[in-house]
Amino acid sequence: MNPMERPPVFTSQRPSVVQRSGSTPTLPASKGCHHTGRGGLLEHSLDVAEGAQRATESMGMSPLQREATVLTALLHDIGKVLLHSRDGYRIPGDAKEHAILLDFALAQPMAHLKEQDLDAYSALWQVIDGYKRKDRYAAPFAALIESLDSVSAQTDVLRARSAMHGGYRLPGCNRKTLWQPLNR
Repeated sequence: MNPMERPPVFTSQRPSVVQRSGSTPTLPASKGCHHTGRGGLLEHSLDVAEGAQRATESMGMSPLQREATVLTALLHDIGKVLLHSRDGYRIPGDAKEHAILLDFALAQPMAHLKEQDLDAYSALWQVIDGYKRKDRYAAPFAALIESLDSVSAQTDVLRARSAMHGGYRLPGCNRKTLWQPLNR
């Protein structure tokens, strides 16, 4: 089969951690920073995935590269679901970085995908591994996901904080100040 004619392979791969967690759609993305409301994690994940889809459509990438980038963007915070699960307390402290948890959360689905479609596995693994290691050279689409993650978070913070504080110098997250141009 011509790689350009491949049917989407990632749409049928669903991480088992999502299937087990009934509260996933209601989780916040963070406790006190961005997308803090009910369903914030899902809203943020969809923001990042939709941004990745728009960005990759015009790049002339193979369908596998596009799908791998969009799927990694959608699942980039899946580790937060693990931390909120009933077994979240079992995760070692040094593994609680959510980019590292991505690897852990997708271990079973990735093993299954590797058996079913090695090309799809390789494309997805390249983006996931690059995102986890922050390797912008080997996996430039991981940098795209990281940037879209920041854009989604900052947009939400600016929206929420400008409503509360007004003005153009707003308190951000982690003691960072956000600057918002005045609407003129």
